[in-house]
Order: sequence, then structure tokens, then C-alpha cells
Amino acid sequence: DTIRLLTNYNACLFNMANLYLRNGDEEKADEFIAKLKSFPHDNPAGYRMLIALSEMKRDWQAAVDYTDSAMTIEPDNQDHYIRKAEYYRRLGSYEDVESVVEKMTAAFPNNAEVADAARILNRQVAAARAEPAPETAEAGANGGASPGGDGGQ
Repeated sequence: DTIRLLTNYNACLFNMANLYLRNGDEEKADEFIAKLKSFPHDNPAGYRMLIALSEMKRDWQAAVDYTDSAMTIEPDNQDHYIRKAEYYRRLGSYEDVESVVEKMTAAFPNNAEVADAARILNRQVAAARAEPAPETAEAGANGGASPGGDGGQ
């Protein structure tokens, strides 16, 4: 009964944080997120709630951290690996994406969903690395002149 009550309470905290985030009140949402984080989370559902809220806030580093915690409880959950790699991609941490993809494909060698996710993630990382850095793109748009430079005069 205690676990059920705690799960229900956590769900209420999640729903309130979700409601406030959707209405643009991140400060109030953070109050409920702090309460949600204060409970012991030996149940992966609590981490899933925190991960979902981090996604809503686009706080990819928090999503990585909560996913790491969830992985200690559910090490055989392929979704944790896929999501963690995606969060690293959003952070621009491409070496970390590759590391997670490598671990994921080793942990789930015959899993078609994992293989598909690995292909997609690897393709996204390759495309991101092929794009010119913002300063390189800007220099090209300015005819090679550096920002604030003389424009080749």
C-alpha cells in the first residue's frame, strides 16, 4: 500500500509540474519537480516522470542524468540507451552519442529496434559533423571576411 500511495503521489506531482510547464510557469513547475526529486526512486517510474519533465523543459543534461539513474534500476531497458544517445545528440556531445550507441549495440546485438536507432543516430551525428561551424558559415557568407573585418577592402 505504501508503494502504491507513493506512486500515486508522484503521479500527482508529475501532473502538476506538467500542467505548469504547459502553461509557461516554469518556476512553479520547478517547485513540483523538486518535490518529485525528493522521494527515493528505486522505482523507475519516478525517473521516467523526471525524464519526461526534462524533455518538456528541453533540459537535455537533466534528462541524461535521470536516464543514468533509471539505467541503474533497469539496465536491460533498451529505451534508456536510445533516449540517452538522443539527449547527447541534442547537447551536441557527439562522442558521447557514439559511446552510448556502441554500448547499446553490444548490449542488444540482435535487436532490430536498437539497430535502427543506432543507424539513425550515427547518420544524424555524421550530418551534424559535416555541417560547417557557425563561424565558418558566417565567414563564407561574408565572402571570407571575418565578422567586424574590413570585408576584403
